[in-house]
Amino acid sequence: MKKIIQVIVIANLALAADCVSQEIYGFVKSSYDSLLSDASVFAANIGEDITDKKGRYSIDLSNCSYCKPGTTVTLNVNSSFGYTQKEYTIPSSSSVKPFDIVVPRNSKLILTGKVKDKSTGKFIQGIKVTPIITGYEIDIPSTVTDDRGIFQFIINKSGIGSNQAIELTFIDVDNSKYRDEEKVVFTNQIKPITIELEECTDCGSRTNLHVNDFIKSKIWVEAGDIVIIRAGGVMKVGNFVGSSGPEGLPNNRGVLGMSLSGYNYFKNWNHAVLVYRIGENSPWTYYRDNKENRLLVQHSGYIEFGVNDNNLSDNSGAYSVEVIVKK
Repeated sequence: MKKIIQVIVIANLALAADCVSQEIYGFVKSSYDSLLSDASVFAANIGEDITDKKGRYSIDLSNCSYCKPGTTVTLNVNSSFGYTQKEYTIPSSSSVKPFDIVVPRNSKLILTGKVKDKSTGKFIQGIKVTPIITGYEIDIPSTVTDDRGIFQFIINKSGIGSNQAIELTFIDVDNSKYRDEEKVVFTNQIKPITIELEECTDCGSRTNLHVNDFIKSKIWVEAGDIVIIRAGGVMKVGNFVGSSGPEGLPNNRGVLGMSLSGYNYFKNWNHAVLVYRIGENSPWTYYRDNKENRLLVQHSGYIEFGVNDNNLSDNSGAYSVEVIVKK
């Protein structure tokens, strides 16, 4: 009987060692030791919480299949005081303790989330995610969701308002299987985002180009097709004028307000504006800065692009152009 009891005790101890704590909890504080309320605390693909008035947070681990004792979890914290990341090693339930997080004063924030199929709930890899912040001078590169559907940006808040809108676009660039989606978040309310994309049969084909000259693309379109053109990027125009986006330089003004009309290929349009047409015999039109230009094709032809500048030799850089063709 004694041996049986010993075996049972040893078995119970082994089970206890494998039993994981059900939550991560603690307080979020500033580097001045003040408690931070309304701070978002999150672990990608696990859970998140907003600190209460006393700065307390709690992340539920009960639905995390891989959260076993010894597993390291990265906790991300966004707050009005700053941003930080902390590594937390999950203990057994018998040794769980509060895990307080101290946030240093800084001007960074993290923007993260996951993308999944609306009908199946499966996470989607390879979705291009692009943040757009109006008036933000620094170009934030796009990222692509990983095999768990996760995307992440770390953004410097310098030059961004405390309630600045950040527009996110989600595009299935490679497969054209999912419909585009947009999401707007605000800098003072950032927490993990979940985006559900719908499959579509009319997403169309996609082509990405870099344009810094007059070119004839290999994109053939026919009457009745819908063409969507999205442009971005920066091109340095000449040696002294400065930089321009695909909408060109407003009012054709350069250094010290000097007119650039004399350098235009098309006299009445913005200098260095992106231009395009369908077929050699069609009139040119210029890119309008409203996120995308959409047109119904009237006749067949290759799409051509150009830059409104009659001296392209001293320019550098290029506009990034995405062309979507829907039949």
